[in-house]
Amino acid sequence: MNIYDATMRAADHIEVHPELWSFGRISVPECGSPGCALGWVGHFAGVPAGESIYGVYKILGVSKGSDFYDRLHELNDDSTDWQFNAPKIPKLLRLYANKYLKQDHIPESVREIFDVSEATPLLDRLVEIIQENRVREDYE
Repeated sequence: MNIYDATMRAADHIEVHPELWSFGRISVPECGSPGCALGWVGHFAGVPAGESIYGVYKILGVSKGSDFYDRLHELNDDSTDWQFNAPKIPKLLRLYANKYLKQDHIPESVREIFDVSEATPLLDRLVEIIQENRVREDYE
């Protein structure tokens, strides 16, 4: 899963399960345990449970966690203390994904179309069909 989708899924998960949000966690959460934003992003990006969130920095393209959290702080449109406000985190994660990760986003369904078109020379086949039809038209 690409990092944009992983971030959006983390936002969805925290929104549905705010009780599993904990700003102070520093590892990718295990099933049923709380996690921070970086931990949940890592979880949905495929980082194994129990791994440190430090590996998630690279996936997000930041050199340290404070870079990520500074960006969230800048995206916060009011003075609420978002670090301990589970309902606020999904909104900030979505804003983050759309501002910093959007260029990496290709939906899975579109990616599948690209994979199929690369596996089969569809355009070449369409050209052949058009040419065959032109040849038939010439003889009719």
